[in-house]
Amino acid sequence: MMKVFVRLALWLLAFAPCFARGGGNEVVVVYNENVPSSKDVADYYAKMRDVPARQVFGFRLPDTEIMSRDEFRSDLQLPLAEKLQSAGLWKFGETTIQSAKGVPTHFIQGVIASKIRYAVLCYGVPLRIDEDPNIREPDDKTIPEVFRGNRASVDSELAW
Repeated sequence: MMKVFVRLALWLLAFAPCFARGGGNEVVVVYNENVPSSKDVADYYAKMRDVPARQVFGFRLPDTEIMSRDEFRSDLQLPLAEKLQSAGLWKFGETTIQSAKGVPTHFIQGVIASKIRYAVLCYGVPLRIDEDPNIREPDDKTIPEVFRGNRASVDSELAW
């Protein structure tokens, strides 16, 4: 079964970035340090796509398909953002949110410049974030039940 996943991961890595214009300089590669073959896949991808070694990041993540929201934040999301900033690939600053529908103009901190167009999550990086019972959304009966949960995919949460 593992061979199938490794082959699938290599196939996806070979063809998914064919649409990138900027080459390896606009890519970060993320792997799981707790899965040795994850680094092998990351190194192979980086070599084949000319991704600079300084843009290949390993993190100590669960070696399961699902991680908790706390693990996602503390072990992947925040450390990745810190590495992107320290490598000069992201720049943080203040952004203005214009007023609308009676909500006053306000300011938020966020990414204001990025040299990265996409992240490649290698084999071994968890795929999903589990439901967090501590997060409570307003109970709106007009929203279908399927949309009321807070489970997520790791790649969509990183993109967000």
